[in-house]
Amino acid sequence: MRAAVAERPGPPEVLTVREVLRPDPREGWTLVQVKAFGLNRSEIMTRLGYSPDVRFPRILGIECVGVIADSGAKLTTFHSDDRKGAAGRQPLARIVQGVERGVYHACLDRVFTLDQIAEAHRYMEANRAVGKVVVQP
Repeated sequence: MRAAVAERPGPPEVLTVREVLRPDPREGWTLVQVKAFGLNRSEIMTRLGYSPDVRFPRILGIECVGVIADSGAKLTTFHSDDRKGAAGRQPLARIVQGVERGVYHACLDRVFTLDQIAEAHRYMEANRAVGKVVVQP
């Protein structure tokens, strides 16, 4: 699978897009085929080396949406091909319903491709985003 990897702490140029081994989910975990992810300040701080418990190389990312690709043993809450977000099933369902009804409006600033990950980080660091910055594989 392709991933954006921070090889070491540093500027956006430490990010490389490369093939990595597909992980096997541990018991009670799921593997999500990421369809898009949001870029946020915590990833920038981690990339810069300000997260003391983080080891490099590191695949960054905490805000994703996708489809379950595989699950570990004893997983009972989710099912294959369900839509998922990092917030969990019920909060995601409420948000999706709110967007569909027109209650919520996404404040999307810009969409980058995975190959533009360093550019996306530079964009965020320059404080140019006025909405969510999204990256699509």
